[in-house]
Amino acid sequence: MVNLNLKEDKKEIIYTEKINNEDNYKEWKNHQKNQKNKGVYDGFFMAPGRIVDYLPSLTDRALNLYIFYGIRANSKNGKTWVSVETCAEALNVTTRSINTWNENLINLGLIARIDENLSSKSTYLLPLDSFTYTEKNASPQKYNDTSDTDINGILIGVLHLFQWRKSEPDSEIFDVPYSTICLVYRRSHILKHSSKNKNIYKVINFENVEDTDIEIDKKSTEFKNNIYKFESKFNIENIMTETIGMAITSKTNLKSAEDLLNIAVQIIEGDKNRISELSEVKVV
Repeated sequence: MVNLNLKEDKKEIIYTEKINNEDNYKEWKNHQKNQKNKGVYDGFFMAPGRIVDYLPSLTDRALNLYIFYGIRANSKNGKTWVSVETCAEALNVTTRSINTWNENLINLGLIARIDENLSSKSTYLLPLDSFTYTEKNASPQKYNDTSDTDINGILIGVLHLFQWRKSEPDSEIFDVPYSTICLVYRRSHILKHSSKNKNIYKVINFENVEDTDIEIDKKSTEFKNNIYKFESKFNIENIMTETIGMAITSKTNLKSAEDLLNIAVQIIEGDKNRISELSEVKVV
């Protein structure tokens, strides 16, 4: 008997357990994302985990306002133009209450309210922990000239960092000079449950800055210490602080965001007497 294969083979259906409960929230999110005509409140606000540090210092209503800003803010830059009146209407309170909670959020360093010559102030969600990144679209001078202290904090240091690096990843020789300029900003806020200020550091890394590519008179194999100081000729106009030149051991990866943040904060916030006593290398 010839089998003409005219019947469709039945595929085995495999059922998984708990799909009803575990996929509930996920499928709702997917549905919201795929809507063609989204409303104002159909997006999602990803609350930073570090908000836990601030909860003991927040009133319930101030937290409500923070969440409202998060929902209305641009997901990329954390910015919203929502007015005090709109906030009051949405939360069913007075504008006076909104202004009070705004002050609470500002004092804790959760938001900044900036007058940008619009009908209402712009509200920015602020980073809740220290971080660093490489700036490629502005010079250190231009960046600092346009920096807003309510958002970035105050400039507490300018660093000119040098390091010997490998020419190739597989090489064992560190003989390629690498230089970078770092601007270090700090925001300080008082949390009720802490005896110390909450300091948020922002370290901006600027590579390929003109006239900062240098070499020093000490090879990587001659580094007996982890750090040396040198005299940097780099400067930023209209600031009170001078540039600190530091040569860093090759054991530390200055191109690592974590290492760079750690090094920058240690230098700027460290013991000034110990830093002044560091051995010096010469720029050649």
